[in-house]
Amino acid sequence: MLLDRRIPLFNELQHISPQWCTLVLGISARLYTTFLGEVTCAPTLEILKIVEDSEEDGHFCLPHTPLLKYLDIQVSIQFSPIFIDWSNLTTIEANKILMGE
Repeated sequence: MLLDRRIPLFNELQHISPQWCTLVLGISARLYTTFLGEVTCAPTLEILKIVEDSEEDGHFCLPHTPLLKYLDIQVSIQFSPIFIDWSNLTTIEANKILMGE
């Protein structure tokens, strides 16, 4: 299965999450939880770009991102399932956002 082959890569990326400055994700929304695993903190992350076109359900949860300043959301998932630290954002770009019912 393709997901089984991605898990070692995801594990390695999770291990270096404290070093992330820029994160650009172009994966299916259903893989966000698998990609992040137990990671809840990216202390040096300043730029986050989420690109997803499959319209699959999923949520992005990375709540402890104290330096996050730039967010680019290009997704077809509902806006509400994106959990990040919004307090220091200075730039937000959003495209294709669907509102929940």
